[in-house]
This record gives sequence, structure tokens and C-alpha cells, in this order.
Amino acid sequence: MARIEAALASPTEICFVEAPLQEVLDSLKEQHHIEIQIDTKALEDAGIGTDSPVTIDLKGISLRSALNLMLRKLNLTSVIEDEVLAITTVEEAENRLNTKVYDVADLVVCRDDHDVPWEDYGALVDIITSTIKPTSWDEMGGPGAIRGYTLGTAKVLIVSQTQDVHEEIANLLKGIREVAKKNPNASTPRRSKPIAPPPRKHSYAGGAVGLPAYGDPLAVPKSKAAADVSPPKQEKQPPKPETPKTPK
Repeated sequence: MARIEAALASPTEICFVEAPLQEVLDSLKEQHHIEIQIDTKALEDAGIGTDSPVTIDLKGISLRSALNLMLRKLNLTSVIEDEVLAITTVEEAENRLNTKVYDVADLVVCRDDHDVPWEDYGALVDIITSTIKPTSWDEMGGPGAIRGYTLGTAKVLIVSQTQDVHEEIANLLKGIREVAKKNPNASTPRRSKPIAPPPRKHSYAGGAVGLPAYGDPLAVPKSKAAADVSPPKQEKQPPKPETPKTPK
């Protein structure tokens, strides 16, 4: 994967007029010494042939940028999968999620009003999910997921997303760090630590407990609870008749 990433970042030169897609990809494969394969099934399902004509004339830009410009016209994209660069449809690529771990220890540590350090993952997550394909995240009904975790001394974001989104995340984090380097003497940012709301209480026969007030399968209606703990009512029995006394 590292070799393919390096090739995608390297400059390329590509010039074709009405050439079949397969021919263009074979040329790039030979030029950059990486394996490039077409996802023929996905293309066939989308009605796109491997002989689709390609006209392109680019030089002095990265292979990644050249591929993006070329494939976008055909509604195609590229993903790194099983140590090859696979050419597939945009729709198919959106179904292929990769999980990556990002070290963000230098971007999430801040201090609260009492000068106590804490990790604010929320601010960074909001920046990422609001600027990079907002509708692709689970909170908006998309397939992608992002969570911040402190695991021992590691402070990380664990992200499950498509490859193009991962590339944008890496570029965004790189840009934030480059800006931070311009002001190396900046102090740790101060942010008020959010206070978690207390759990709502639910009344039971035995007292109030810290469980949700609604949708609790253990909840017992008050009337039923009172009935359950009250002793059963006994029917009033009629008095027994007195036994007549025998005369002496």
C-alpha cells in the first residue's frame, strides 16, 4: 500500500486522444510500476466498458490528480485494495469502507477553567464531519463513522470511511498542523469542559433510581406497584352461631 501511495503522489505525464480506457491504464501501470486493475463487474453493472474513449493531456501533476481528472468524466474512481489500485464506479467505492487510526494527541488536548488538561475530541470531529462530505457520516444517515478515544497514552480518532474521504482527512489534519507550526509558542487552548447532564430519575415503589424515565422495560406503573405491595384484602366472615347451653 505504501508503494502505491508513493506512486500516486509522484508526478506523471499522460497524453491520449480517444484511447480506450484499458490502454490508458496499462500505460500508467507501466510508467509507475504499480498494479492497476479494472473492477469489470462494477463497470459492467453501470454500463461502462473498458474500451470507453479517453482524451487527456496532462503533465507536471501527481498521478492521483491525473486519475481523478480522468476518471471523474466516466463516473469512475480509484481505490487501493488488496495491494492493487482498483478502478471502479463511484457508487461501488462508496460501499467499500476502510478503517484507519489517526494520532491526534497534538490536536485535542486543552485545559478547562481550572487549568486541568482534558481531551476535546468533539471540536475536531465537528470540523471533519462538517467540511468533508457531511452527508457521508452516520449522524447524517451515511455509512461513515468517526470516534475519538484515549487508549492509555494514545489519543486517536478511529475512522471508518471511503478512501477518498480518508485522503481528505489526512490533508485536513496536515493543514491544521502546518498552521500550528507557524505559532510554536502558542499555549494550550482553554475550553470549558462540557458537563454531562444527570440521568433522569424514574419513580418505583421502592424509591427513585437513576434510570431513564421512558422506555424502561423494568418500569412498574405506580398503581400496579401499590397493588403488588399492599396485603390482599380478606372478605369479612359472618359470625359463627352460638352453641346452645345444655341445662343441668
